[in-house]
Amino acid sequence: MSSYGNINNNRRFVLTDDQINLLKEAFDLFDMEKTGQIDFHELKLTLKAFGFKVSKEEMFIIKKKLDPDETNKINFEQFINYMTEKFSERNPQEEAMLAFDLFDEEKKGKINLKNLKKAVKEINENLSDTELKAIIEEFDKDGDGYITKEDFLKIMNDYYFD
Repeated sequence: MSSYGNINNNRRFVLTDDQINLLKEAFDLFDMEKTGQIDFHELKLTLKAFGFKVSKEEMFIIKKKLDPDETNKINFEQFINYMTEKFSERNPQEEAMLAFDLFDEEKKGKINLKNLKKAVKEINENLSDTELKAIIEEFDKDGDGYITKEDFLKIMNDYYFD
């Protein structure tokens, strides 16, 4: 686990190593001149890429908060601390439903082998049909060959949420 965190509702939110690595890659992508800083337009693009909608007014407030010297730049530590704050505001149940919707391309309320195979391919994982079928069988509570939203939420609750 990372050392980057945010106190939220009397609990400390901590980014995972994977999240930190993704954020570092995003930061480095925009820090083309390797100055160790990005500007606020690049921050807004990063926020959008991670699914955060930010208005011009919100960006003005963010800039005022993170850039009191008006350099129009932030460093990686400021960036990671701000992104930790943004991630801590997310609702895990809503995030799980968004993830489910990415799998459920046909919007049928269930994930089948074809959906799972496509998603796994997109993230460059090499799992055989046998392995994918085993995943479905393990989490398919009613035995119909699909992972429903309810099955998916149960998986997320059992493995990822408190």
